[in-house]
Amino acid sequence: MPFRTTFRYTFSSDGSYTLRIRDDVSREPEKGEWRLTSDDKGKVHLTLRNKTGKYYWLPQDCIIGYDESTDSMLISGGHFRGIHKLEKMVKQKPGK
Repeated sequence: MPFRTTFRYTFSSDGSYTLRIRDDVSREPEKGEWRLTSDDKGKVHLTLRNKTGKYYWLPQDCIIGYDESTDSMLISGGHFRGIHKLEKMVKQKPGK
């Protein structure tokens, strides 16, 4: 199976986020701030800000939506072509 780089974002309710990149290079998690805003067309934007000014898979500003049928966040805009569904990671309780 070919190696695959993964980008794992964790968004906290205090407005902070952590990005962990899994690939063949060991690196520290990136930390930053996030916020949601809406534009004059009613689209919701996810805006990221960090100290390095580098943005990896998620761009600094993208449009988000929600698919209720799959309980998934949808992303578009920025460098994306079309709409992409984010995989939801659910923490399991110990012992399960």
